[in-house]
Amino acid sequence: MSQKQQNVGNEVEGHHIMDWEKNIDFNKTIHLVFDTSVLDSTPYHKKHIQSALKILRTLEAIEIYIPHIVEQEHLAHIYEKYTQNIGEIKKNLKKMKDGFLGDDKSIDTINQSIKNLSNKMKDQIDNKYRRLMIEALGAKVLEFKDFHQKNVFDGYFNAKLPFDKPRNKEHLPDAFILETIKDLSNQHKNIIVFVKDKQLKQSCEKYDIACVETLTNFLHHKEMQNKIKSKKFEEKLQDEDFLEELFNAIKTKVDLAFKTFSSPIFPEGEGECVMYDEPFNFFITPNSISNYGNENIGIEISFHIIANLGTNVFKSDYYANPFGSFVEDLNDHYVSVELEGDYLLRVRSEVVLDFSNCSEDDNKLFESIDFSSYIIKLVGRIGKEDINCCCSTCRTIHYLQYGDLERELIESYERGMGTERHYNLHSSILCKECGKEMEISIDIWEYPEGCFNDISYLDCQGCQCKINRNNPLLLGLF
Repeated sequence: MSQKQQNVGNEVEGHHIMDWEKNIDFNKTIHLVFDTSVLDSTPYHKKHIQSALKILRTLEAIEIYIPHIVEQEHLAHIYEKYTQNIGEIKKNLKKMKDGFLGDDKSIDTINQSIKNLSNKMKDQIDNKYRRLMIEALGAKVLEFKDFHQKNVFDGYFNAKLPFDKPRNKEHLPDAFILETIKDLSNQHKNIIVFVKDKQLKQSCEKYDIACVETLTNFLHHKEMQNKIKSKKFEEKLQDEDFLEELFNAIKTKVDLAFKTFSSPIFPEGEGECVMYDEPFNFFITPNSISNYGNENIGIEISFHIIANLGTNVFKSDYYANPFGSFVEDLNDHYVSVELEGDYLLRVRSEVVLDFSNCSEDDNKLFESIDFSSYIIKLVGRIGKEDINCCCSTCRTIHYLQYGDLERELIESYERGMGTERHYNLHSSILCKECGKEMEISIDIWEYPEGCFNDISYLDCQGCQCKINRNNPLLLGLF
């Protein structure tokens, strides 16, 4: 592993003021309100999130509020998810019983246990939510009041925010949520609403209420980080052997089989990736360390995987276009299509480590790695390009063809098997991920004709380059 791969950085970047900060006094209690989409995606049941929020609440830095409609929608979404999961299990058990296993009594026993679980599930979900959010974090429920109806239906009929057109029932829940937030803003001015919905966000901003899209964005803010402190990690993250072990441990936890992600190469916008082999090119983003309290540390990490890609398309689209790939009927309307070739994908995630259990051999630490959320970006198709150029700042890989670079013959001289030629390939490009400039300078010695005799990348600035030796020179370089 190179020193650049292991660099975690010590310099603190300049702090950029974000729009939502302008309305917030960090020296006073901040009142946090959740919208449904953000609450659904917030892992408040995770140990490190609970730890951070408890510390901030103990310091009276925050108070948490859940609008009544948000609470009901959130719990309904959890019920639906687990009901579907249980339905799939029952369906598969039926197939087993109707098939080879026949009258296996153990299947009846499992079915009875599942039925008992289904009957208890709603209460279990309610109880866990109240224990984690209401009891542990002291969240307060914002009830809507009778007089809210006047403003809601005035907006409903006259297309006032959050309604985007008259009589649009879709935004009725948001309208009631907005009224409870406005009530809270009459009591407290230091409010942040966690919201992704465009209409509700615009509605809150109309009343000068700060909006943030995720809880982690708030927890990662430097003012919050100053209140949540940990000490055990600094020396560890500078140790090369420790980082090597960390990356090896993370490899075993990365599971991107059939992970759905978006890319314009998919006809329907979304597809699935099936990972090959192990992830590689691990990199810790400089200055990305986040504290969650009680020695729980978040680190932003990125790496690459090679994968097959597949997507679902309408049958009419499939037969109208020459996909030329394996087809499996999914239903009456769709077919699955595997895109030809292998693709390079870049994955970025926050890895959370629990240093409170850290021992000398780090075994407990590596067992406690929390690796769940990630962002996948498509880099390029493997084998299609001749050169890959890895940005030294953000580790994004760019695939280039020989024709993208200027070529210069430096010198040539005769040898036993013909002429040896020394070429230089050079160009200057901007990283599409971070915008940093990269100076590409590759020296190639061709000897005998059509063969790579030697390659040097030592003069590259801001990048690390590598030629795909599987692509022959006859592709157009010489």
